[in-house]
Formats: sequence, C-alpha cells, structure tokens
Amino acid sequence: MSCFAKQDPMNRGRLEGRRAPAAAFLLSACLYSAWPVAAAPQSPARAHDLSAPPSTIAATALPLRTGGAGVEAVGQAVEREITETAVPPGHERLVLAARLTRNGGFIIRPVHWRLYRLDEDGAPLLLKQARRPRQDLALPPGTYGVEVGYGLRKAWHVLNLRPGTSQRLIFILNVGGIRMLSTLHGVRQPLHGPVEYRVLRPAATGWRTVVRTRTPGQVLRLPAGRYRVESLFLNGNVKAGAEVVVKPGRLHSLHLQVKASLAEVYAPARHWELAAHDGSWRWRGSGAARLVLSPGRYVWRADGRERLITVRGGEHLRLR
Repeated sequence: MSCFAKQDPMNRGRLEGRRAPAAAFLLSACLYSAWPVAAAPQSPARAHDLSAPPSTIAATALPLRTGGAGVEAVGQAVEREITETAVPPGHERLVLAARLTRNGGFIIRPVHWRLYRLDEDGAPLLLKQARRPRQDLALPPGTYGVEVGYGLRKAWHVLNLRPGTSQRLIFILNVGGIRMLSTLHGVRQPLHGPVEYRVLRPAATGWRTVVRTRTPGQVLRLPAGRYRVESLFLNGNVKAGAEVVVKPGRLHSLHLQVKASLAEVYAPARHWELAAHDGSWRWRGSGAARLVLSPGRYVWRADGRERLITVRGGEHLRLR
C-alpha cells in the first residue's frame, strides 16, 4: 500500500521566474476509500492573508468571468504594487505584470488580461484582452479597469491614468498548484477506466466544487488556501479524497492509491447486472466491460442466474 502527496516548487521555480526555489514539502496520506468517503479529521488550516493597499478601489462593475466549462472562478481581493512616474504629455502608458508571491519573480507563463475603459457612469467597455505574461500599453489619460486571470485566480483593479504619468501595476496573485493521479492499489492493469478529479473549497454548507477535470496529471493553479481533492472512478463505485493546504508558489503532486478491484466482464451479446448486496449501487450492461469496485459483497446476474461475489480489494476479477 502506498499513498502519498509531495510538493515541489511551482513548475520547478524557474518556469515562473521565481527568485529562489521553494523548500521541499511532503504531505503523506493513506487512502483506502470506497463510496461514500467521509473527510478525514484535519487540523484547521488558514488561507494566506491577502490584503490590498488603501489606494485600491473595488471594481464591482467589471464582469468577472469563469474560466470555462467545469471551472468556477475564484475571485478574491489580492495585493497590488502600484508605481507612478512622470512622462512627457502624450506618452502615457500602463504596464501590467503579475507575481506568484510577494517576494517571487514575475510570472512568465501566459496570464489572461482584460482592459476596460470606464465612462462617467462606470460602465465597462472592453478595449483589449490578451494571454501573455506582461502588457505594456500606450493609453490616453482616463479611468480604466483591469481584470487578471491565472488558473482559478481572478482579480480586478480600477485605476486613474493621469495626464503626464505612466503607471506600473503588479498583481501579487498568491497562487499555488495541485496535480493529481489516482490508481488502484495492487492492480497492475493500468486501463481501469475514466477518473474524474475534483477540487473543492470550504463553503457555508460544506464543500463546494470549484474545478473538475478528467485529465490525469493536469496542473490546476489555485489561490492559496485549504482545499479537498477527490477522485471518482466513473465506471464503478469508488471514490477517494484528502485535504490539502495550497501554499503560494508551490506545486502539490498527489498520487492517490485506492484499495479497490478491477472487474472485467466477458459477456458477449448478453445482458448482465452487477449490484451491491445491500442495494446501494447497481450497474447494468451488455457485452464486455471494465468496472472498478470497492471492497464488499455483490450479486452477479447473467442468463437468468445469479451468484454472490465477495470483493476484497486489490484483485483483478473476471466475470462471465
């Protein structure tokens, strides 16, 4: 049995332009989980304290967008660095950049920028959007809204570009990452079927899903804080989960090894059914199939006959 999670610097440090590599971090977890799974007791974890300077104006009029299907944008106040310098009239500029951490280097991967012009009523007019690490824009004086997105971190800021000035705006995003892989303990066959990976945040009613993916090993960039990660085998009744505290500038790599069995069905042109003995789960099919089963007792039905099966976990079963 082996179930572990290790933490490395985000993209090995140099990919994000970090000034110093993050210290190694090791998180151990043993997951022998079947559906349903209760969260293991955890000591309270506090999210990184993010504060904005007094000069920051909340741009509530800006339309914060989600990052695509299956993703919920996590928009929170973030710290900013704002520098204003004098330039000749007609040479006003706005420079945008972002850091993972306050003391880290600039992010050199693509960052999603949206720039809005705000009229007297504050209604946003989208002027430009781009996916690049940095933006250097020549702009006329006026009021602008800037929306930044990196992974699930979304933030915005309203600024006033005064005549004869150039502004540099740097967002301190405090983003870390999670990478997940889930396999069956003791089963050498790697083709166990599709797995859905989920990341959840604490909410008033429990845990709320903020992102889900079916790509194993995908790096998910998240605001620093406390999360729960889960893997759900879609062709069975097995689910595993653990809690993790994401730290800014760090990548948490989690390998969840689950105590379950792989059942291969050999029933060409026949209808069959496999059900948990207590009636909590049922799967009907026709022909060959692969199922991932949690330990327990099951009833196998095919050709009008049925028999009782005991699944102990870590087995490779063949059903006919």
